[in-house]
Amino acid sequence: MHADLQGSLEQVHKTWWFWEHRGKALSKDQVIKILSYGLDKGYKYSDQFSNEEVDEILGWTKENEKWDLA
Repeated sequence: MHADLQGSLEQVHKTWWFWEHRGKALSKDQVIKILSYGLDKGYKYSDQFSNEEVDEILGWTKENEKWDLA
């Protein structure tokens, strides 16, 4: 996905349900956390994140089985 982070954050209350990571739906709070992190880091678009970076932001690890690489 190639979404504008600032615009997405401004519209998050209308569009948060659209966001997912590794095939899992995200909560509004998780989306806000990701968008805010990206803006703080100087990112402009969602495709600037790596999957591993989003995993870290969300605290997802293979050990806690939030996602599966298989």
